[in-house]
Amino acid sequence: MAFTRNEVRKILNEAGVSDENTETAVSKLVKLHIDVVDPLKGENESLESKVKNAEKLKNELENARSKLAEYEEADYKGKYEAEKTAREKSEKEYSDYKAEQDKKSVRAQKEAAFREILKDAGVPEKHYAKIIRYSDIDTLELDDKGKIKTAKDVLKSIKDEWGDHVETVTEIGAGTAKPPVSDDSKEYRSKADIMKIKDSAERQAAMKEAILNGSKEFG
Repeated sequence: MAFTRNEVRKILNEAGVSDENTETAVSKLVKLHIDVVDPLKGENESLESKVKNAEKLKNELENARSKLAEYEEADYKGKYEAEKTAREKSEKEYSDYKAEQDKKSVRAQKEAAFREILKDAGVPEKHYAKIIRYSDIDTLELDDKGKIKTAKDVLKSIKDEWGDHVETVTEIGAGTAKPPVSDDSKEYRSKADIMKIKDSAERQAAMKEAILNGSKEFG
């Protein structure tokens, strides 16, 4: 059913909203509707494209199987072997495609769950991409509700490793966020110097320190 301004206006009037406030309310509700629906349309179009691609591979597989049956019946050995190879190739392509889509879907679920943990840790959203890039999200396991099983451990790890990116809240006022303070006067090792460190754990720690201190060499 279409979500029109007239329908919204009618609902607000029936609810007793005054005429002078109706148009403002209508505009806000319609904008909210558009903000929600438009991304869903884009996601739906993407899914439809993936389904069409999967159907195309499936049809190619069925055609290969059909031709193979014909050649087997006619005992055309050469054509049989060629079509068998084509069938196996189509099956592999279809299997690889499905596996890749499943992998992307699981990755997206894990990343969404990880973002929730970053939010709970008080990490500003502007740092999400950087932390996700240097975190081993693929090894995390999800429960039947789509949440990370070891959420408490992951939360502690985030606070320990990325503490400079975590906001703290003061007791004054209604929860005023106090971002971490960086010391621009300090001298930090360059990427070239860090990469010379032989111990991998020490090298990783130095990289994280440089990133937390605003180094753009590891961006």
